[in-house]
Amino acid sequence: MMGPRFAADLRPRGVTDRRKPRSRRSVVPRPHRSRPRRHGATDPLRAADLGPLARSIVDDPPAPDDELANAVIRAARDGDQVELGVLPVPTHIHPGRVLLGQVAPPEWQVVGVSAPAVIHGSGTDEPGQFVALADRAGGLHFEMSGVALGGLAPDAVIEGTIVDVLHRVLGLPTPPPRRGPLLAWSLWAADEPHLPCLSDLLPHADAAEPEAWGALRAWLAAPGDHDDPDARQAHADLVDLVDPDAVDWHDDGSLARWVESLTGAAVLDAD
Repeated sequence: MMGPRFAADLRPRGVTDRRKPRSRRSVVPRPHRSRPRRHGATDPLRAADLGPLARSIVDDPPAPDDELANAVIRAARDGDQVELGVLPVPTHIHPGRVLLGQVAPPEWQVVGVSAPAVIHGSGTDEPGQFVALADRAGGLHFEMSGVALGGLAPDAVIEGTIVDVLHRVLGLPTPPPRRGPLLAWSLWAADEPHLPCLSDLLPHADAAEPEAWGALRAWLAAPGDHDDPDARQAHADLVDLVDPDAVDWHDDGSLARWVESLTGAAVLDAD
């Protein structure tokens, strides 16, 4: 079962700012507009098509109160124009976070985020902007202030929680896990001594192997009415850590990287 669908007005859960987003029909801003290619009526929009818009955002980072400073972006082609929707997100919430557990309506051809970023220079850190876009063909486009990133081929294997979230919102699979949940569980257990041994919870899986994330995901999706109080508490805690609305929404790869990012396992190279 997939997670909840977005409302048409781009108001995902978890956002306390309920201003109706500005929705407009446009192409990329005129200073960056090139002659449009000829598209068929059903030609879907690609992430790379919004590259000039993304580049314009990071080259001239928006002011903190601008709607694109911290926002969810969605877009679709309508004839020879692009319909763009923007949801401003409160600054204390990363826009990728409000996408967690969501499923985009079929008419959304591109989904992305625009968020503040810190650009690490030669001995100095400067504020900048980051834009990540994904389309239904698996295409990705990234832009960051002061960094040449650009588009990526649909078959490029890119790992990261932002990419995972954008792909899951569009119903796309993510790259499989590189290791099993044992490391992340062990790091979590160091701060939560009540956690039972993972092998007790997943007796038929090798917790050191990547395939064990599938078993852990199934365990999370099952009712948490365990006889063992420690197992029951571990189930409730991990569901809360993952987010109740995202338990059935993740695939194995996105669940692995999300949990690893929260437990610190993502910064450790186990290879």
